[in-house]
Amino acid sequence: MTQHKKEDNVNKSNYAFYGNQGLTLTFSNGYTISIQCGPGNYSTHKSMPSEWRGYKDDKAFLEWYYAPRQEDKLTNGWHSGTAEIAIWTGEGKDKEWKNIDTLLNATCDGTPTTDTEGWVTTDEVAEFIQTVASIKVRGNKLWDKLKLW
Repeated sequence: MTQHKKEDNVNKSNYAFYGNQGLTLTFSNGYTISIQCGPGNYSTHKSMPSEWRGYKDDKAFLEWYYAPRQEDKLTNGWHSGTAEIAIWTGEGKDKEWKNIDTLLNATCDGTPTTDTEGWVTTDEVAEFIQTVASIKVRGNKLWDKLKLW
């Protein structure tokens, strides 16, 4: 592990946490990986539980959607067997989503698009983190040949 000094240039590195169901890691190479698990994400808790599916009111939906943010979950943690990941460079309107399999810009019929990989195990997430963190970038060119699995 590298010990950084105050004057080292690590300002591109960043952690961000979202609603007790995920985080993003932005590496000094400019790549970001998002790891999310919870209602609405492609993970163990994606679908609304069957006992709530018959409800059409907003209260049932909000109970399900905000479950990771309930006080007991904030205290004891929100657990999931799998997660959804996404990878991109840039931010805001300059964000370029990456194809999970190739880490090249994600497109659909030639048009830029988003890309996620769902139901990813912790071991697979660790592999993706290592791959993304080790990408060497010079300008906008990807210099390392990437192999993901």
